[in-house]
Amino acid sequence: MNASRFLARRITLSWPVRRGVELKTKRIVILDLDGTLLRSVRWSIEVFCSMLAAHGVKITPALRREVTRRWGTQTALFKEKFFPQLSDAAIDDIYRRIGAVVEIVPFLGMRAALELMRDNGVDLYGFTARGRIGALRVLGRYGLRELFTRVICLQDVGELHAKPAPRGLNLILGPLEETLGLSRDEAVFVGDGICADLVCAQNAGVEFIAVHEEDVITRADWLEAGVAETNIVRSVRDLPAWLGIT
Repeated sequence: MNASRFLARRITLSWPVRRGVELKTKRIVILDLDGTLLRSVRWSIEVFCSMLAAHGVKITPALRREVTRRWGTQTALFKEKFFPQLSDAAIDDIYRRIGAVVEIVPFLGMRAALELMRDNGVDLYGFTARGRIGALRVLGRYGLRELFTRVICLQDVGELHAKPAPRGLNLILGPLEETLGLSRDEAVFVGDGICADLVCAQNAGVEFIAVHEEDVITRADWLEAGVAETNIVRSVRDLPAWLGIT
């Protein structure tokens, strides 16, 4: 990224005043895709559990809760913990089935919210567990790709360093720290997954904002996971106001 362009576009953004917390600036917003920008997670989990059942896995309420909490994490760890009896080929078949039947569309108002942040000097990055071709295709289809400075995909980090490992966030923030003197306090990661996104942000030392537009993970779930109420928003549509952009 051109440093002079970045600095020329920088403006000071502040959170709404919070008791006992100093105002901060946010120059970088990093967004998860599925469940954050794109409506996909609820039906993906439904298809996933249905396919597990077809492979002989008993779907208990406890297992469904854990699948939901851990959705988007490293596939190998997911498989090892919950259904080690399934072959890698069976898991691949399940994910192919999800890709074939789940319609992926942006939540309403995503482009407007992203444009508002960009127009007010915020640089936008994406970080997803999706493969590059699929991620860029869906962003391009809905006119969102052009709004991102960079999108980090599974190929950029490798399966063993997918969420909740911090490599993806480090790939975004490391160069900005080195070339522009960016502090991680000036960045925020926005996501919808507890074990994938929240833990990834914690591992990288980056502030986290939880969204719950699909309500797969609810506001109550986020509070139980330890996310501050001030860092929970319904939708990416609420991010500009959170940043102090009106």
